[in-house]
Amino acid sequence: MCHEPVVNLFLGLFYAGYGALLTPAFGVAQAYGGDSTAEYNNAVGFFMILWTVFVFTFLIASLPSNIAYILVFLFVDLGFLTVGASYFAMADGHAASAEALKKSGGVFCFLAGLVGWYIVFHLLLKDSLLEIPLGDTSRIFGKKKTHKISNDSM
Repeated sequence: MCHEPVVNLFLGLFYAGYGALLTPAFGVAQAYGGDSTAEYNNAVGFFMILWTVFVFTFLIASLPSNIAYILVFLFVDLGFLTVGASYFAMADGHAASAEALKKSGGVFCFLAGLVGWYIVFHLLLKDSLLEIPLGDTSRIFGKKKTHKISNDSM
């Protein structure tokens, strides 16, 4: 995938926004009456679902690249989805479910981090010792080539 800077930029923007939502100095939770209100939890849940949909576009775009990138975006997407669901569960008063969903979101994001480290390991070693595979999927998800008809053949 040749768009790593774009992905890194957008994930950096996600963490800046999510960090601002959770940082008391920004006053977001206080504007909603505290972080235990249904309004605040619904708003953060919608924020997470918005990013889930956005990361899903990265997942679709990564299909013709390799299995490692697909797994990173799949795990991040599942992590965002379950964390978003945890905020909705908290808004509905289901604290135990919210905690379980948030933990499962952490597991998915941890798995994404492990696959990310594998990709970094691949990038560090590819020009020196060996090239560890990432699982090329371009044969399966690649574009179909069409033949252009030139003006000469008409």
